[in-house]
Amino acid sequence: MKIQGKAILILPDETPEQTKGGIINPAVKDKPNTGRVVDCGPGCRITSQGDNVEYKRKGASIINIDGVEHHFIIEEQIFFNHGK
Repeated sequence: MKIQGKAILILPDETPEQTKGGIINPAVKDKPNTGRVVDCGPGCRITSQGDNVEYKRKGASIINIDGVEHHFIIEEQIFFNHGK
């Protein structure tokens, strides 16, 4: 798979949507996602492979690669880059 343009493939960090007791936390859906950049297209100027980023969960396309959930976004959807 070769990513094109400003597309970015992210492995999201696990976010506990439920407490250990099974209570669903409604605030989680509005929080930003965090994750590690697995790969990015040649059009990305400020993001590189291995960066830890924060991005809007709502704008991500979800795909499964080998049974693991990944998110596709474009570089402009990242609002904070923690670096490597």
